Amino acid sequence: MKKSVASLVIMLFLAVPLLSGCESKKLKQENEALKKQVETLTGEKVSAESQVKDLTSKLAKADEELKAKTEELAKAKEKPKAKAAKKAPAKKKK
Repeated sequence: MKKSVASLVIMLFLAVPLLSGCESKKLKQENEALKKQVETLTGEKVSAESQVKDLTSKLAKADEELKAKTEELAKAKEKPKAKAAKKAPAKKKK
């Protein structure tokens, strides 16, 4: 009985490092896969950020152009009113 218990204990001491070694190998593989995913996501993030900057600058430029056109149209609309007011004859009182 003592021999079988002792042999079982010895076998457990030998088997535990082997099992933990296999598990650590799996963990290393999972860790490497996760690192690759993080690198991919980081690259996608940088790409997305550059696209956002480009779109923001394009929108800002378009906004400035529209504001300039609006100001031009407002000035063009005011000029005929001013000319009409100057040319309009004064009403005569009878």
